[in-house]
Formats: sequence, C-alpha cells, structure tokens
Amino acid sequence: CEVSAIVPGGPLDKDFRGVTVQPGDVVVMVDQKTVTSETLPSTLRGSDQIGSLVSLTLRKKATGKNVEIVANRGSIAQIQAIGELFLIASEIHSSLVYNLKVTPGDILRVEAQAKVVNNLSRRFIEAQKAHIVDLEAALRDQGSRERISALEAQIIIYKETLIQRDALLLHSARTATEDGGLGAR
Repeated sequence: CEVSAIVPGGPLDKDFRGVTVQPGDVVVMVDQKTVTSETLPSTLRGSDQIGSLVSLTLRKKATGKNVEIVANRGSIAQIQAIGELFLIASEIHSSLVYNLKVTPGDILRVEAQAKVVNNLSRRFIEAQKAHIVDLEAALRDQGSRERISALEAQIIIYKETLIQRDALLLHSARTATEDGGLGAR
C-alpha cells in the first residue's frame, strides 16, 4: 500500500519524532495488523473516532527500513475536501504559470471548496473537543494508575493537535485574505 501523496494539513502532514511520511513509503501494518490495498481503508478508519490514535508501520522508500509512527485519525471527509481544495488551487496556479485565463468561476470554486474545508475543520475540532471531554471523564472515573497515564498522554496529544489545527486554520485564513487563497503573488 504505497503512499501516493500527503494531504497538506492532514494527519500525516507532520514530523513524527524525526520521521515524516513521504510519497513512495509503503504502509505495511496498521495497529499491528498486516494490511493490503483492499483492507487498508477499513483498517485505517478503525473505530472512526476522529482523533483516536492509530499506529502505522511504514517501509521507508529512502532506506527500505520499517518505522512505526503513531498518528491521530483524521476526518476522511475533511482530508478529501482539503485534497480537492489543493487540486483546484493547483489547476489555477498552473493556469497562472502558463499565462492562461483565470475566470471568476475559478475563484468561486476555490472559495466554495474553502468553505467546505472550514466547515469540516470546525466539525473536526468539535469532535476532538468532545473526545477530550470523554477522555477526561474516563480519567476521573478510572482507578488504574497506568490507564490514567495512558489517557493523560492521549489528552495531551489531542490538545496539541487542536492547537496545530487552529494555527493551520488561522494561517489558511490569513493566506486567503492576502493572496486570494491561490498561493500566487
């Protein structure tokens, strides 16, 4: 299951303690289960609890060595919407590079897709906040010291993810205001 692309702002678009996921890397296992191209989507989705942890074993294209990372599950709809936004923006960028006409309809497509991404991002953040509340409640109700430590670690990871998402949304909004969201000056 070769990684074909990393969606900017998606759950794998970050540094995992010195390891970054790159196109060409191969997903070997998800949560210690061997996966095939047929089983990867359902195994990766897992419980579909946005923000829940997922362990990935990757064979790095550059070294051929297996590495394990732990990431937060993202919203499939959000990741697809972000990918679509970047495809639309890339089409417009290509038009600008080759001096082709960019129409008001092109700009409207970007704006419409940006709204979809922002709405999904808000829902993603709200789902993660609700999950944090649930984890904190479980933490208060749980008696096992090791379970409490694991939940505390998960809460910290979720809160860091929310901070990163908020910063990304703020940066995206600023960029869209400054250059029309196209990445061109």
